[in-house]
Amino acid sequence: MDPRLVNLPGFPLVRREEGVPLNQYIDAQLRKRIRTITLWVGFLLFTLLILWLLLPYKPFVAGIFAGGLVSLHHVIHIAHRLKRAGEMVLAGATPRGTGMVYRILSLMVPLLIALRHPEWIHPWSIFLGLPIGYAVAIAVEIFQLRADRKGGKADWN
Repeated sequence: MDPRLVNLPGFPLVRREEGVPLNQYIDAQLRKRIRTITLWVGFLLFTLLILWLLLPYKPFVAGIFAGGLVSLHHVIHIAHRLKRAGEMVLAGATPRGTGMVYRILSLMVPLLIALRHPEWIHPWSIFLGLPIGYAVAIAVEIFQLRADRKGGKADWN
C-alpha cells in the first residue's frame, strides 16, 4: 500500500460508500484540479455565451456550448471514477468501471434535444464542443507538471 495513503497526522482516513479508505489530502488535490478545470472551461463557455449573443449563428454556437457543458461533466465524472477505481485497487478490491456507458448516454441528452429542436441547437455542432473539457484538462496537467519540474508553486487559480 502507498505510504501516502496511511493515517497521516491531521489527515485521518475516511470511509466512502464502497468502504475504501480515502485520504483527505488526495481529495484536496483532486478538488483543486477540478476547480481549476471548471474555472477555465467556465471561462470558455462564458465566451461562447457572449458569442451566442453577438453572432447570428445562434444554433451553431448553442451546440458548441451544449457540447462544452457535456464535456465538463464528463471530465469531472471520469476524475471521480478514476480516483475511486485507484483507491479500490490499492485496497485490494476489484475496481468497478469508469462509467463509459453513462458518459455516452449523457451525450445523448443534448443530441436528442438538438434533433428535436434543430432551430435552437445545431446537432453536429455539439461534437465540436465535446473536446473543450478534455483539452483544458490536458493543458492544466501539462502546466502543473512543468511547474512541479521547476519546483515552483505555480497555479492557474
